[in-house]
Amino acid sequence: NQSQNVFGKAAIDIVSFAALAVIIITIISVPFATVLLKLGKEEADTMSYFILSETLMLAGVFLSAWIVWHLRGFSLEGSDAFYDALEGLAVGNTAGNRSLCGRVWHILVAGAVEIAGVAFNPSSLLISLVFFLLVAVTEELALRGFVLERLLQSGVNKFVPLFLSAALFSLIHIGNPNFDFLSFINI
Repeated sequence: NQSQNVFGKAAIDIVSFAALAVIIITIISVPFATVLLKLGKEEADTMSYFILSETLMLAGVFLSAWIVWHLRGFSLEGSDAFYDALEGLAVGNTAGNRSLCGRVWHILVAGAVEIAGVAFNPSSLLISLVFFLLVAVTEELALRGFVLERLLQSGVNKFVPLFLSAALFSLIHIGNPNFDFLSFINI
């Protein structure tokens, strides 16, 4: 009964975190969206827009996590949550990059794609790396830094939090192009 109560509180914290993140991100995004609408559609299609958008999402996720932790009376002092999130970021990106490189290699070997030429643009590469780093940090903070950590604190079997956070991670990608059941399992 005690463990159900603790798990219930963790579930409430996670739902509160998600709702608060949506509210905060919406509130801090409105001024930027208004400016971008006045600038015109051409300006909103640039990579700078995506970086700004992801930065606002990171700020919203961080702020909502802090508010829920603070209201619940938790402290991160002496906790390894930050380092665990960084480790998860490194492991996740390494595994993702290996998987992506493997898929590209198989497509090339199968002859499904032919490389006609290579154009290297350092500034485009840097901007893309910044954007993808922001995306990864936001996802890690939300799902491993908050959701997984909060579920692990509830005292349930460690595989339950791992499964739930992995399922949530897959579900946040449901809007990705070509998302299907196999994608859900792979992510």
